[in-house]
Amino acid sequence: MDVKNIIQKIISFFISLFFNVSDGQEQDENPAQPDSQDKEDENETDLNDSSNNGSIFPENTENTETETENTINTEMNNYGKLMVHLDNGHGKATPGKRSPSATTEKGYGTYTKDQLSLYEYEYNRLIVKLVDEKLRQLGFKTFIVTPEVEGDIGLTARALRSNNMVGRNPGLKHIFISAHVNAIGDGKTWYTGSNGSYWCAYTSKGQTGGDKLADCFYDAAEEVLKPFKKKIKTDLSDGDRDVEENFTVITKTTSPAVLVESLFMTNVDDVLFLKSDVGTNAIVDIYVKACIKYAERYVK
Repeated sequence: MDVKNIIQKIISFFISLFFNVSDGQEQDENPAQPDSQDKEDENETDLNDSSNNGSIFPENTENTETETENTINTEMNNYGKLMVHLDNGHGKATPGKRSPSATTEKGYGTYTKDQLSLYEYEYNRLIVKLVDEKLRQLGFKTFIVTPEVEGDIGLTARALRSNNMVGRNPGLKHIFISAHVNAIGDGKTWYTGSNGSYWCAYTSKGQTGGDKLADCFYDAAEEVLKPFKKKIKTDLSDGDRDVEENFTVITKTTSPAVLVESLFMTNVDDVLFLKSDVGTNAIVDIYVKACIKYAERYVK
């Protein structure tokens, strides 16, 4: 064998050895992906793909984790230990209890009758329905005291319904909230601006469990209504902000109880606000935030 052939074989051997080592290093640095990873890559969500129903998560990965996290967060709070009794004030047959335009069938200024017609029984039921939905989503227990629309349920009967529910659920904490919209005058006269306009919450007279619940409502109302510059009525004579009256529906309940007056249906600006989506959502937020505050402060 001549020297030239020997040199060529030596060179070929070292070239072969070099490339085998290089291939091995590339495999170590970039190991092959398992089949499951390949499938995840294939299922990667295209935001323009309608087959995903608008979700930005694959069906079996992040979306599942998010649902689990939400469940854990709900179970960690005390909301499920509290039953909120929601009483929508008045019935369809209750005399009065409506805005002046609903009574006289006339508008006011540039506003039509339809724009200014508000029936309290109807609005209270809307608020209670929306509050009930939101509270249940958060994990609260709820009880709608007066689901009827026709006729009217007496105040004592409402209190007894609530008390019976308390007796049937002794392992829960209970609060009672009566939803209303206020009015002044003869029911036929409109008021404007801040004249005859404020939000307030009532409790029964004396120091009661309702005072703590009312504090939660006042804190929530101040947060929610501040951007809208709505007046909040307070009575500080007894050391707290709520207004005290011996209303039957809150004096005969065994649970901490408040009666909430969400502005005035005899005030043009209030009615326009209450009937708007923004206004309705604001009123609902007050109720929901107040319940959250109460659960976090007083339910263990």
